[in-house]
Amino acid sequence: MSALIRYEAALVAIAACAHVDEVKDWADKAAAMQAYSRMAKDKTLEVQAAEIRIRAERRLGELILAQKDTVGLNAGVRVAGKEKDDTGAVSSVVVRDDRRPTLAEAGISKDLSSRAQALAKVPVAEFEQELSDWRDRTAADGARVSARLVARGNKEAPKAAPAATDELAGLREDNAELRERNAELAKQCEELLAENEALGKVVDAEDRITAALTVAREARERETILQSRIDGLMNERNANVRHIKALQRQLGERR
Repeated sequence: MSALIRYEAALVAIAACAHVDEVKDWADKAAAMQAYSRMAKDKTLEVQAAEIRIRAERRLGELILAQKDTVGLNAGVRVAGKEKDDTGAVSSVVVRDDRRPTLAEAGISKDLSSRAQALAKVPVAEFEQELSDWRDRTAADGARVSARLVARGNKEAPKAAPAATDELAGLREDNAELRERNAELAKQCEELLAENEALGKVVDAEDRITAALTVAREARERETILQSRIDGLMNERNANVRHIKALQRQLGERR
């Protein structure tokens, strides 16, 4: 249901209210909606809520005046009396002789009651004309504000174009600088790759030298071991030769 339909339904419901508590409830709801609309900066809803509240207060005033003219209002009058207690002593008591609910019991303050009755006494034609004029003034104010904002925006529009052009030129310059930096980075990358390849060759050469040195060291170690074995065998040979010569001398002597 659109806001306009809800607004019109509220006006119909207020006009049909027959009890002060009903119309007071509508006035409270409209006041709350008016406050919310003001915070939400919804001028249309704020105006509608304000009108609903005013009409609800006027209807409240009509009901109060009608009750005055018929059964009257309960002003909370209390009357004094006397009664006897169980001992026969007489004491004064105060009782309320009016059973009708008071406006205070319905949540209606004296200020609201006074304002509502004043609104109800305004002739219908004058009341409707005043509300109509108020709506027109509000709409005109809104239109003027909108027109001023549009005019302000139109004044700012020509300024926006040079600013956008300058921004575009700045972006183009930044883009050119980025391209130059990218070219420099690409060249540096190529140089780094070449250096890396050269270092790889050096490392490979060093690895080969290291491998050769390792083989030589291992060969020397094997040579040392072999030489030690050769020396041992030579010692055994010399010992055998000496032993043979000793045997030969012994044989010669026996002959």
